[in-house]
Amino acid sequence: MFFLYGLFEFIQNPLAPLTVTVIEGDAEDLTRSTVMARLKTASLQTGNAARDTHLQAPDFLDAEHYPSLTFHSTSIEVLDATHARLFGDLTLRGVTREIALEHEESMYVLEGEIEVMLDRETTLVGPGDWVLIPIGVARTFRTVGECPARTISAMTPRRYLDYFDDVGREARTWFASLSAPPTPEQMQAFGTELEERLMPLYDTEMVN
Repeated sequence: MFFLYGLFEFIQNPLAPLTVTVIEGDAEDLTRSTVMARLKTASLQTGNAARDTHLQAPDFLDAEHYPSLTFHSTSIEVLDATHARLFGDLTLRGVTREIALEHEESMYVLEGEIEVMLDRETTLVGPGDWVLIPIGVARTFRTVGECPARTISAMTPRRYLDYFDDVGREARTWFASLSAPPTPEQMQAFGTELEERLMPLYDTEMVN
């Protein structure tokens, strides 16, 4: 897992005491198992002391008032011999939402308003809202209003971390090659080139 902090700063495998407890386990029937996980937000380490302090501050995880992030499973759906979908309650900053761990991306809104489109349906979300983005669903989002939006996002598995790493590396190289700020036409051409070259490697495509 990795966290997306602020705007396009990727934190791989943030370190913090993580306790996972199998409350009830049944190797023959996974649907009868129950799992609980607890992450201590006050001990989160990302390799950057200033960033750690900011993440634990009141405008992000607010570790003083919410010292842990918890997940408690409620049910397990067996999909096939090697895959299952885990449902449960995730609590962050005192807000609890049911999630399914087959989801690869989620976003918790700290500040501002964001217009989110999932599978052609548009929703406006704000502080305290949690957005779950299922696998394979077309998505886009944008900040609306004058206040900048700030979020905490989590993605799993690592595969899409590699995708964003590739995009970031390509973008830095491209911007460094320019002698002047890019025009909208240049930006569009660059985006199209990335779409054609990188997205197929991650089973991802751009939709209109």
